[in-house]
Formats: sequence, C-alpha cells, structure tokens
Amino acid sequence: MRKKSLKVAVLHLAFAYSGGGEKLVLEEARGLRNRGYEVNIFTPVLNKEKCFPDFIGKYNIQALLPNLPYFVPQREIFQVILACILAPFLSFRFRNFDVILAANQPSPWLAFWVQKLFGVPYVTYLSQPTRFLHPRKIDKKTGLVFTERKDLLLASSLIKISKPLVNVADRLSIGESDSVLADGEYIKGLLERIYSIRTVNCPAGAHPVKKQINHSFRYQGRLKVNGKTITKPYILLTNRHFPQKRFEYALTALAHVLKVSPHLSLIITGEETDYTQRLKILAQQLSLQKKVLFLGLVKEKDLEKLYFQAMIYVYTAPEEDFGMGMVEAMAHGVPVVAWNNAGPTKIVIDGKTGFLARPFDITDFLDKILELTKNKKLNQEMGKRALERVKNEFSYLKHLDILEKELNQAFRANSNLYPPPSSFSSRKFWHFSYALEALEKIKGRVLDIGCGTGDLLMELKKFRPDLEIIGCDKNKKPGVSSKQFLEDEAKIVFGDAEKLPFAAKSFDAVLMFDVLEHLENPKQALKEIKRVLKKEGVFHLTVPCERSLATWDGWLYRFFRINLKRDSIGHIQLFTSEEIGKMMKEQGFEMIDYYFSRHFWDQFFSFPYFLFISLFYGGRHFDLRQKGETFRPLGFLLRIGAGLSNIESIFLKKVKGKSLHLISKKSEE
Repeated sequence: MRKKSLKVAVLHLAFAYSGGGEKLVLEEARGLRNRGYEVNIFTPVLNKEKCFPDFIGKYNIQALLPNLPYFVPQREIFQVILACILAPFLSFRFRNFDVILAANQPSPWLAFWVQKLFGVPYVTYLSQPTRFLHPRKIDKKTGLVFTERKDLLLASSLIKISKPLVNVADRLSIGESDSVLADGEYIKGLLERIYSIRTVNCPAGAHPVKKQINHSFRYQGRLKVNGKTITKPYILLTNRHFPQKRFEYALTALAHVLKVSPHLSLIITGEETDYTQRLKILAQQLSLQKKVLFLGLVKEKDLEKLYFQAMIYVYTAPEEDFGMGMVEAMAHGVPVVAWNNAGPTKIVIDGKTGFLARPFDITDFLDKILELTKNKKLNQEMGKRALERVKNEFSYLKHLDILEKELNQAFRANSNLYPPPSSFSSRKFWHFSYALEALEKIKGRVLDIGCGTGDLLMELKKFRPDLEIIGCDKNKKPGVSSKQFLEDEAKIVFGDAEKLPFAAKSFDAVLMFDVLEHLENPKQALKEIKRVLKKEGVFHLTVPCERSLATWDGWLYRFFRINLKRDSIGHIQLFTSEEIGKMMKEQGFEMIDYYFSRHFWDQFFSFPYFLFISLFYGGRHFDLRQKGETFRPLGFLLRIGAGLSNIESIFLKKVKGKSLHLISKKSEE
C-alpha cells in the first residue's frame, strides 16, 4: 500500500517554451495529484508568457531562485548555471519531501544533493542524454541552440570550459538515482549504452480521443486559429523552431507534392525564432507563400482542433529521441510520415500507423505523403491503427502507472539514508560491481553464501532478473527494505557454509561476500562450494586481507598480535592475499581475475573506529550507519568517506588493499 499523503517534488530544467517536455511534466503533476499525491513543481527558470500561457497558471510552479534582472544578458541560462552551483544550499528546500521526480538535467544534480544531505530518494526521468555532453550528428552539424547564437557566447563558453566537471556531475547524479526512467525504447537503449545503467521504459503519452472520428471531415471546410483562416485538407507540423528539426524537408517535399495535389497546404505551429525567418525565405524561393502558414504559438484547445482535422502529420527531425508530436497526432487518428531513423522507429509502425521514409531521401518522403493524400481509404485505416497504438502503448494513463510504481518503490526502498550497493556512495559498491562482472556470462542458478539481510542479493537480482539467485545464511533475517522483494523475487535458505544444504553440481555460480573470515574451517567451506558448482562454474569471493601489510590491521597484528575485529564483528581468521590464492588453488579453483578495494581512505575512517571501541567500549560494536539514519550529518560524512574510498579504488584496483575480489572457476576434475 502506498502512503496516501506522499509528498512529491517535481524538478524540471525550465518552463520557458511550450514544448513536449514541459507539457509532459505538467501532465505528470496533474495526474499524480488526481491520484492523491501532494505534488509541488520547481524550476530554475519560469516564463509564463512563453510556456503554455493559456493554462500554466493553474499549476503552482515555484522558481528556485529570484529572476535575474532583465538587463542581465543570457539571464535564463545563467539562472540554470547558478542553480547548479547553489545545489547544496537549495537542497534544504526539499528536506521534507518523500520522493523527488527529476526531469532531465540539471534536475538529477539538484536531487542528488537532496539525497546526500537529507536522504530523500529521487527518480530521474530522461528524454535524452545531457545534450551538450553527448551531441547527436545533427547537433554537430547545425549547432546546439545555445551555442549557435552570438548573444549566448559567454554562457556557452563557460559551459564548454566546465565540460569535464559537468560530465562527472552528470554521470554521478544519474547513476545515483533510485530509478532512471527513459522516454521510450530508443532513448532507453541510448541511455544504457552511454551511462551503463539499467533504465525503465516510460514513454511520454497523450490523451487518445474518445469521440468518433469522421475522416471525410478532414478533406473539406475551413477553421480559424490565431486569426488566420485554414482551408482543408492540410498537412500539420508541430515542433520547436530549431535548426535540428529540419522543417525545410517539409517545405521541399510540399513543393513537389503540390504538382500532384495542388489543394494541399502546410500548417506549422510554434513560437517563431530566427530559424523561422530562414524558413519563410525558403518558402518564398519555392513559391509557397500561400501554401505554408505559420500560426505561431497556439493555445492548447486550438492545437487539439488542428490535430483532429489534419489529414497527415509530418515529422521532419532527422535524429529525434522521441517525438511527442507524432504521439499526439496518432492520438487523434492522424497517420504520420517520418524518417526511418532514431525515435520515430519505435513509435510509428511502417505501413501500419504511418510511413517511415528512407533517411534522408526527400523523394521517398514526398512519395509517402502522396500515397496518403491520394488513397483516402489507406489514410483512414492507418489513422485508426495509429489511435489504437496510442491507446495501448502511449497513453498518459499507462505513463502514470509506470511513474507511480517507480516513485513508490523508490520511497519504500529508501526510507533510510543509506544507498543500495550499486550506489557509488556505498561501501559495498565494488562488492556489487565485481560480482556483476563475474556473473556477466552466467545463465541459470546462483548461490549467495552468507547473504545476511539480502541487500547485495536483492541488488544483483534487480540488475540480472534473468538469474535465479538463492541466498544461504545461518540467520535467515532479511532486512526491512529487502524482505518483500526477497519474498517475491528470490529466497533465503537456512544453511551452514561448511555444510551446504544443496545437491552436488546444482549451481552455475557461487558468491561469497565477507564470510570466509568468520568461519572456523574456511577450507571446508571452499570444498563445499566446489561440490555444489557445476563444471566450469564461476566462484566469486570477496574477503578482507587483514593480515596483509597493505592494511593498518596487518601492521597492528605483525607487531602486537592484536586482532581488533575478533570480538567486535567476529573476524576469527586473518588472511593475506597470497594465502587466499594458495588456498583457492589447493581446493580446486582456477583464478580468472582479481581486484582490490578499500585502500587508504576506507582504513582512514574504519581503523580509528575499531581502535576506539576496543579501548573504550570493550570491543562492543555499534553500527555507525544506523546512527546516521537519525543523525544525518554523520550519514552524509559516511557517504563522503565511501565515495572517496571508491574513487581511490578506481586507480588502485590492482594494488593491494584491504578487500580482495577474486573471480575464479571450478578446475576440471
């Protein structure tokens, strides 16, 4: 059951355009409110005159910072930059929210600081990777909007200079998200390749029309929008007026289409820019002044009329990540003509709900338009199938179902301050990462020996849902955050590592994290692991090497024969990496690879703690992480310490440290 009064903060880059991204955020806020959530929207930039002026006033959108004076050049871009710089201080504003929805950068960066300082989980929604860090071919060709304008030279120069730092912040804040939602299948694949993360497909939606569509109504008559008279039939194009959208394809195609269908016209909506003036010049050159009508920014109710009465919708952007206009047109039963490239390939079913022309063959593009113009029956059938596709795959209802599920999961799984093992601010990050690497080629059953509360098991299962992962522990007590997950997705079996309750050769892989040092007879445990492994099965072992001189514990033991962790956390065995390697070989394991983690910084934080409790608390251990749940500054410091340690281990992974991560396989018998 979800918490009825769940407070959701929605963060968005800017409300300065009447674009698909802005509309989606507003629809999400409205939908969540209708489902009983308390929703507040925040943004660095708010311009109610340019962003859906006819209805944005219904939403209580709050600016993160006061507007800079009008005489400040590039003030909107500088407000975004300023919000990024002040993110740690702005985070105090969100400390009492239950969960944050961060829509596109820099929203995840702001939410990252709220999570780190106040433990508020956040879900990131991405309609694209951060564009200036990962530009498309079309962006490199035409230039990004903020890089091609001379009046934005200072801002774009600052952004370019800070690119390496921004890249780190971008990857860190997206990677630390409790969940990452992708705007459609195409962008999902792109994000997973760029950021090496798991994403959830959550495409933007539309409201499918419910009333009966009279297709003949689209071929005759007139309508008036923004004081201009439109004669039907017409082709519709709705998009931001940026060079990347390549409207010139539509104008060039229209010039040829008119030779066969002189009754057609092209209607273009959207706020005019410098690019619009270039298009108007092109229209004059092609003698299309009377056939191309620029309506400017239209009200939402007028846009609905335009969609409903359009004969064809064209989408000219050559490398679009999604394309909300296509979905909205299909939601009104209008067939689409777009390029067979990038996002449209996951929205339009070629020959069924519209046409995908060969990229970027203008002749094929105009042929598709002509076919839908001449064949009214085909146009009607495609329109009906387009509407059904939106109902099944791209409705706001379905979008909200996915969004609601992810927000609630993030809230339930992160009711405390501490991150999951996959988080870079977790002390278990390298445990998780190297285990995931060890399981890369594994299919089938995996055993996690000494799984404890099941946190690592749960995280691995999330990233590898195809695996059957079974936990085994002497104390079958899953943690609060993992209990329900383990009941639904995996199971924990009571058992002793030195006498496993499983049949021989029953697992494709075995994992053991920080267990060997607790066992009376570690060699017997290794024999048992070999027994339950299948031929060529993989064994991944993580074990502290606390007798190694690469550790502070090792030096203490060498000179004073003191084991600080025997009484406090039960480390009855102290190993060196050489001893582990020798023991593994003796028990029939062949090493594939090895890594080290927890070098200087981890020991800098942990060694004084164990020394302190040994001297003053009789070795009685108390979990600082639990203390950090109630005293959050302590929790924040622990995260910082874990992050420093993990950064250090990136560069020292082959240099001896406290934790040894061994990937091996069962030797042939």
